[in-house]
Amino acid sequence: SFSLRCGDEANNTVRGELIGPRAAGARGENFVPGDTLSKDTPLMREFNKYLERAREKNVLPECWGDIDDHAVTTMAASENGVAFPVDKSVIEKMYGPNSGEVEILRQIALDVLGVGHSESILFSRQDREFNAGLKQAMGVFKKGEIAESFRRSCGVTEGEVDRVKMMERIKSTMESPMPGATAYWCKGVERMNVITRFVLSFSLRCGDEANNTVRGELIGPRAAGARGENFVPGDTLSKDTPLMREFNKYLERAREKNVLPECWGDIDDHAVTTMAASENGVAFPVDKSVIEKMYGPNSGEVEILR
Repeated sequence: SFSLRCGDEANNTVRGELIGPRAAGARGENFVPGDTLSKDTPLMREFNKYLERAREKNVLPECWGDIDDHAVTTMAASENGVAFPVDKSVIEKMYGPNSGEVEILRQIALDVLGVGHSESILFSRQDREFNAGLKQAMGVFKKGEIAESFRRSCGVTEGEVDRVKMMERIKSTMESPMPGATAYWCKGVERMNVITRFVLSFSLRCGDEANNTVRGELIGPRAAGARGENFVPGDTLSKDTPLMREFNKYLERAREKNVLPECWGDIDDHAVTTMAASENGVAFPVDKSVIEKMYGPNSGEVEILR
């Protein structure tokens, strides 16, 4: 039911959302079917959210238990599981064109996800931000804002107007390590993840300060809340709120202290401030538990961000 919904979304060129194996392919995800570690890939996290959503919506049978959770995630992570692209023709080949199985599977997915909410329900915060970043980058290029630095960074020529080709260039740039970056937190790390790390480092520091009841200072979203600040995430005006001015000072301080990668440019400034001003940016309270939930308790990410 999950795999068919992914196929249906991909084939809906008008309103469909790229989820599941199609989105994983677009992200360049290295999915190793059957590998235990593959259960913690973005693709499997999408499936696990689908499973949890089914539980919350009472779609699962009353007698569903731990053994079923284990069986369904093991099958999903297998060679012919969720990494295997599925559409209506595949189901009809498996069960027959008149079996009614396609309709049953579609109804299960409809009960779990509803209509038009697949991406917001299944995507991780990081993947949603990546998608939003691509859309924003397209808007930036089309509007001519920081166009020269954008073209230099992505290798897009001024005469190139093919939207698909341009998106591929943007995606390639965001998914590639920053050239020449040598700092411990960005060497060999995809550009989008470098940008995400920088925003999270600010957010985690805000959380650490708030949780330090002895010497901590109220900064970031905690201070904004105390001030009664009206922060409108994603709104261009939100970039000039006191909270965003705090973040911009943090960015400037990082530049002054040579914390940023050597190749950091205008496009990175724009990307990092856009992500910070987004719905899940600096207005979103973050502490150690949030980072560990995102990356895993043994990832070392908390220490890097701190």
